[in-house]
Amino acid sequence: MDWLSYLMGYVTLMAEDWDKGVFNWPGCSGFQKHREVTTHYMRPFQLRQKDKTKAMRETMNKDHCFEAHLYLNEYLEKFIRAYPDSPKASLIWASDLIVKTQFDNSFVFFMGDHGLRFGWYSKDPVGQRDVNNPMLMISVPRWLR
Repeated sequence: MDWLSYLMGYVTLMAEDWDKGVFNWPGCSGFQKHREVTTHYMRPFQLRQKDKTKAMRETMNKDHCFEAHLYLNEYLEKFIRAYPDSPKASLIWASDLIVKTQFDNSFVFFMGDHGLRFGWYSKDPVGQRDVNNPMLMISVPRWLR
């Protein structure tokens, strides 16, 4: 993502719901120098949050009942609001909800009505496909799969 930041003027964000995830799993090389990869990176927050000092636990967890994906959502929302006039790109890897069984008996619909309808991208052949095709992903209960 660094080429987006430096060459195209994008602010970028990379975040996972856990500090040890797809980009930082123990024993894997991952991103050794995260500042060269993205403008904002959630892992330092997560590492600090795991700090076992009493002051940190009381500050971070006081009056909160947050799961990992809620911190991820809040981080993304703050990122979007912080740069209202800047182009943005983000890579979010949310695995916590998937590996749990909370959706085993649920229908989940993830949808968007269209892609970008303006600018150079909308005139590109791939962009035209995005404009004319809504997105719909459905996860059905496990017993129906």
